[in-house]
Amino acid sequence: MTYRIIARLPKFVKKSLEYKLVKQAVITSKRVLPPYSSKFSKRKYKQYQLFVILLYKAWINVSYRDVIEILSSNPTFVSLLSLSDIPHFTTIQKFCKRVSMKLITSVFNKVVKSFLDLLGNIIIIDSTGFSVNYHSFYYDKRLNDFGKKVKRKYVKTTIIVDDKSQIILAFDVHFGEIHDSKEFKKTLENMDSEVIAKFKIIIGDKGYDSEENHVIAKRYDLLAIIPVRNEDVPIYRTKGENRKRMKKHLPEEYKRRSIVETVHSAIKRKSGSFIRSRIPELTEKEIALKIIAYNIRRTIILNNSIFIFYYF
Repeated sequence: MTYRIIARLPKFVKKSLEYKLVKQAVITSKRVLPPYSSKFSKRKYKQYQLFVILLYKAWINVSYRDVIEILSSNPTFVSLLSLSDIPHFTTIQKFCKRVSMKLITSVFNKVVKSFLDLLGNIIIIDSTGFSVNYHSFYYDKRLNDFGKKVKRKYVKTTIIVDDKSQIILAFDVHFGEIHDSKEFKKTLENMDSEVIAKFKIIIGDKGYDSEENHVIAKRYDLLAIIPVRNEDVPIYRTKGENRKRMKKHLPEEYKRRSIVETVHSAIKRKSGSFIRSRIPELTEKEIALKIIAYNIRRTIILNNSIFIFYYF
């Protein structure tokens, strides 16, 4: 099983995108994470080393055992991490449980702040779901053929994306069913104040249609471009001044909303559409790590350089 996984992975060699991703992750995490989590730590592995392994595991979407197998078969990977020996897979597993979401978020915010010059002035908000089931759609189809229905479980993830660079600027993970409009405020609050100040427009689909969301956007000096849900209702019966304005004329910028779908597709194609973790706390961390890896990878593609974060 392990060898089949390794065979289909891209070659981990210098100048490859995988190599640049790991190298930049090492540079970034070194600058953000303290060397050790406690003064009583064994000090065998530094936090940045375990963090990068965990990040790479989330990105390629393999198990803890498999990522250690991949690590042991790639001397270049080991050299990048400055490892004297290969950690046991349970070391990575325990580090994932130990590292706080606050620390992971701080790495995410540092990465985002490091490429402010690449950003435009329009942001787009949208949600997607990551499956927490391993079984395939063919398995579901066969069960349906026998009259049995399987309800897939999803973790809802809302992201805010820059339309120019396609970089994720904020995210929010929710367990259970919730309407998109209720995620608008929380996701905006998760966005760094220095980053949000650069933007003038926020775009969302009909799921985010509410007068309250327009008011929330104005608090951040943003113009919300959100189409009204009930198109058949006349303007004079539409509640809210902002919603009436959207019904009268939807700005041309709304056409850029599809960019966020490209980001969803890129993450799921490269990193998988399902989450391996079962515990909610670890699920949130895994999604955050996928997003950090995507941002680093996206920025490398845009700049064609692995040294873009040195100045922050």
